[in-house]
Formats: sequence, structure tokens, C-alpha cells
Amino acid sequence: MKNAKQKMGQISLKIILAALFCLIFVPCFADMTQLQSALVWKQDGSGDYLLPKVENGEYNSTEIVASAGEIKSICVNYQAQGKVKLEVSVDNGLHFYAVVNGVPLTSGFVSGDRIKWRAKILSDDGALNALSISYADNTGVVTSFGEPTLSGFNYRKEILLKNPGAQELFDYQVKLLIGETAGLKGTDLDAAGKIKKDFSDLRFTSADGLTPLAYYKEGVTGASPKQIATIWVRVPQIPKTGVKIYLYYNNLSAVDLSSAKNTFDFYDNFESGKLDANVWESKIGVKGSVVMKDGKLKLDAAEIMSKQFKFNGGIIEYSLAVESGFENSLNLRAKSNEVYENPSLIAYSSAYKDAEHCIALDDIVKVNDAKAVPIAAGGKYNYRFTANEKEVAFERFDGASGESQAKVNYSDNNNLQPGYLGIKSGGEGSGRNVIAYSGIRVRKFADLVPEVEKAGAEEQVKLAIFSNIALSPKGNLVLVDLLKEGTYVSETLPVAFGARIIVPTFKGDNVSLDISADNGANYKKGVTSGSYYYASLKDFNTGTNIVAQVKLGTTSDKKDISQLEELKLNYSPGTLLLVKPNGGEILGFGTAQEIVWSALDYESSYPLKLEYSLDGGKNYSIIADKVSNSGSYAWQIGQEIKTQTALIRISDSNAAEVNDLSDKVFTIQESGLVKEEVAKEVVPNAAEINQIVAEAK
Repeated sequence: MKNAKQKMGQISLKIILAALFCLIFVPCFADMTQLQSALVWKQDGSGDYLLPKVENGEYNSTEIVASAGEIKSICVNYQAQGKVKLEVSVDNGLHFYAVVNGVPLTSGFVSGDRIKWRAKILSDDGALNALSISYADNTGVVTSFGEPTLSGFNYRKEILLKNPGAQELFDYQVKLLIGETAGLKGTDLDAAGKIKKDFSDLRFTSADGLTPLAYYKEGVTGASPKQIATIWVRVPQIPKTGVKIYLYYNNLSAVDLSSAKNTFDFYDNFESGKLDANVWESKIGVKGSVVMKDGKLKLDAAEIMSKQFKFNGGIIEYSLAVESGFENSLNLRAKSNEVYENPSLIAYSSAYKDAEHCIALDDIVKVNDAKAVPIAAGGKYNYRFTANEKEVAFERFDGASGESQAKVNYSDNNNLQPGYLGIKSGGEGSGRNVIAYSGIRVRKFADLVPEVEKAGAEEQVKLAIFSNIALSPKGNLVLVDLLKEGTYVSETLPVAFGARIIVPTFKGDNVSLDISADNGANYKKGVTSGSYYYASLKDFNTGTNIVAQVKLGTTSDKKDISQLEELKLNYSPGTLLLVKPNGGEILGFGTAQEIVWSALDYESSYPLKLEYSLDGGKNYSIIADKVSNSGSYAWQIGQEIKTQTALIRISDSNAAEVNDLSDKVFTIQESGLVKEEVAKEVVPNAAEINQIVAEAK
């Protein structure tokens, strides 16, 4: 930059202004967007990098990932168990900044082009399972192709969640009431009448607007158009200052992605017809039984215990019906060498006096609700067990009305240890104590429940479209399994000018690319990576909305990989800049004079037209109809041409409306009358002009 300034200091004011014009405006009209996958760390090696090992309760990235330019925003999304907090640096670890899972960091950090991260475990059960980093830099790199599950959605609303408690929450399940239409009482927000009646076309994302959040549609009440859906959303991190998430809706082709297993810490509704041997282990009495029928798990003198899931605090909710008998219980057990120990905690209801509804530790009843009505055959009940740092609570509700029937609290819980979850029917079997369970789930606890502080206004969106296209573990575009072809249409890239030149560059296998500048109305199909395409050559229509359409295919034997790793689109208006003669010069007729211009958007072989006018621009004559874009041309001025109102015009040979001309008129006279001192100003040639601009950039 210093050398460029020194060189420009030797040039006339007009040429300096011309060079500055190149410096200031070339980056604006030679824009670039590069779509590529996010950076992915995984334990199994399927990502870009392996997760580092934990040392002293911390993870530290061993890789220093370089970006093409200075990072302007960065977002970290990670999957973890327990409490894990993460920090990121973009200046090679000189400065680290705390980030919230899924929330972009856009300001307040020292920028750079070297990415590092570190994470700290805050709980005994904390562990990092996977991590991805997306960013945008000042060269136009955007590390995201979009999100397949949002393909085809038309609207979204921002949801601001507030955390009234004193503690930061991790993987917390937030309950939302969403109205089918506006104005329904008791709702947190609504879908403005633009959602399917079964609420299957809704999605939730983190604050980045792209990362999907697991959700569960618990139920829909009311009659259309006044229905209200109860939705649980798993939010990865809710700091004390609150957090923003998004609701997307309105997509007639969307399928329901509601998943209780992905949303809750543990879930089983016993509707599979067979007890999952990977999840549960059975313990059956001599005359007992375990039967799954009609969406019910029927236990008679039997217990099922979780194999992998270990309860370490939170809320356990389950429902049951008493078909016969007098006792059911919730148990927590330790396990040693894959052998379950006796329950350390039992929460149960029964028909026994002084054990109507109680909590027992180590087989000793600690608290009982003696006023509770004993359970009875034919009764339907819902239970809630809560364990936190302060106390444990056990509640029973009427299965039909939801009214509270019994509740006990026990605060001296120092002896309460994490345990594997069990549900049990007592008795001796033979059908005498059949308890039919219809579902069990575990979710997080908070002293004060997070709630919706504000729902934003409706926003219309135009997102990337995925058709038979998915994202690989590394974030590349790939074909959906077993399919021969698929199509991806990028999100619209708005530009501040009419794009006339597009240069696509892409990296992948079995890829075909189409480009458009008019928002996909017309495409140039099957473009070649690295080639120039011009609106003036009818390759595409000039427009202000760039769209790329990617087609992936495979061979008949499907052995070849089909993927897109990177897509770069350079686009510009094809601006021309005449540098000299630019006005005020005195040239001699019959002499050779250099015409200098800057056309950095075009290929060197692209044809340009040069013309001159002797009457201030009223009429023009051709100097060269199709000259290559070398940046300069030796103009042989005709004999005895005299004028004080000469101009030079340079234009696109295929689009005359794209042109530039001398800023002011110049003089042509007899060469012998041109005084030496008139030409003292230092005028650079084309190569020097381009070198000045390159150094300045």
C-alpha cells in the first residue's frame, strides 16, 4: 500500500483520481460469494477434524484453521451432555470469547483469520460429542449451504426467551403454546393462519436461523382455525440474559419431524409392540409378566430398568392405568459390573395404609401423604417426580381431569444418588397386580421456568431448496441414499447493482451447475468452473439477484461419489473506466498516442470498442471495433485533425450502453505546436495502472 501511494504521488491529479476510482469501486462491483461447508469436529472421524481429548476438564482444539479473509461473524454449534461452555478465537488464540451455543458472535471481538476453540466441562456428566463452526469473512466466504429441513418454508418468527432464574440452562426443554391463527388467548405466538391443520409444517432453529432444534408436538386442542398446539423445544443453551430462537412455518410439502426421543432426555411411549432390548432390561417375578399391547406396557410382578440412561436430577413424568392390584413404583438403582443393586430410592403409590403416596430411601419411608386417596383398579394416573439440589418431590394427578391428588416433598436428600431408572408393578403375579404404563419421559428442571418474553413480527423468507440432496457429516452437498440425481438451489444472493458478468468456480464430483442473475427466472445451464459468462453475450439476463442451481448425479452402478464441496460466484456489473486521455491534454495530429483504460471485470480476450469524437460527443468515429482487453491501445491520430473538443469513448463491443468516456475534452493540433512543458505530467500505462490498483488492494 505504501509503494502504491508513493507511485500515485508522482502522477497527475486526474490520474490519481482515476486510480482511486479503481481502488474504491472495483471491490464493490467485483463482488464474490463463496458457499462452503462449516468446520466439523466429531469423535468418529466423519467430520473434518477429530475432537481433542479431555485434559483437566477442558477440550482444546489442536488445529488452527485459516480463513480466506478477516472473519466478521462466527457461530459455534455443539452437541454435548451435561454442562459444557465454549470459547472461540479468530486471532490464533490471542483472544478468546465466550459463545452461546447456536448464537452468532457478530461484534465485540478482535477479528482475524485463524480459528481456534476451547471448551470447559462444568458438570460431572459433561462431555462434548460433536462441534461445528460456521463463519463469514470479508472476502465473501459463507460456510453454509443452508439447511435441508428448512427447504420450502416461507415464513418465520423470532422468539425471545427469557430466563428468570439465576442459573444458565443447558439442553432445556421449553414449552410453547402456538396458535393456528392470531388473537387466540393463552398462546405464546401464532402461525398467522399459514400452517397446516395438523401443525406438521413447523420447524425451530437456533439464533443463527439455520441450526435445527429438536421439538415434540405433544398435542393439538380446539377446532380449526382456532387450534392451539403444545410444543416442547429442546434449546441447547439459555444464558441468564435469555436467548433467541426461530419458528419457521408454511410449507405444504413438509413432513412432521416431531420427535419426543430427540427432545427429551429420555422417552418411551411403549407403542413399538416390543420392549426395546437396547433401552430396557426386565426383571420378572416367578408368576409375573411383561406384555406390550395396544400401546401399553403391562407389568405384573415385574420391573423394567434403563440400561444406558442414568437419572441425575430433573423431572420424570409417566402415566399409567391400574388394571388390577394395589401398588406401582418408580425406582432409582446403582449398577456395578452390569448388575443392578437394590433401589436407593423408591417413589410409589399403593393401597396400603401409611404408604398411600410416599418416598422411601434405602427401604425406609421418609415421607407419606396420608391424606391421599389410595390407588384403585380402573384408575388412571399421571405422575411427576422432581429432583434438584434442594429437594425431591413426588406428585400424582388424576389421569382424566389433571387435578392434583397427592404430593410429598423431601428436602434431606444428601443420600440421593444418580441411578438407573426403573418402573415396577408389585404383587405376586398371576394377573393380580397389572399396571399398564402408557409412557415415560425425563426433562430438565429449572427453579424458575423460562418463558417467551417476546414474539417477533412475521418475516417472509426465501431459503435454499434441497431436492433429493442432503448434507454429509462434513457439511458437503450429497445425494440422498439410493437416488440417482438431486437438485440444490441456493438462497438468493442480492447485489446492489445489475450483475452482467458471473464467474463460477466449484469443487466437487459429478456436479452440474446453472447460474442466474434474475432470481432463477432464467439460467445459464451447464457452466464450466472458472469460465466467464456475460449478459452481453446472452448467457444470462442482467439482474440483481444471483442464484446457483446445482445438480448432482451418479453413474448407473452408483459407485462414484456425487458431492459439492465448494461453490464460488464472482459477479460484477462489467464497469469500464477510461484513464487517458481523460481531458485537458494537448495531442499532436499524425502522432501515436496511448489510450489507457481499466476493465478488471472482463477477461483479457473480451472485445471492447474504442471511438473518438471531435465535437464534444455529438458524433463518434471508430478507432477499433473489437480490441482485446489489454488495458491500452496505440491510437494513430489522423493527419490534420484539429479540435479543442475531442473525447475518447470505450464501450463493450456487445453492449454499447456499457461505456465510459473522457471526463473532459482535450485538444488535437499540429504536433509541432505541442509544447514540451504541456506533457510534463507523469501518465502511467495500463500495466502500471493495474499494478497500482493491485498493490493498493
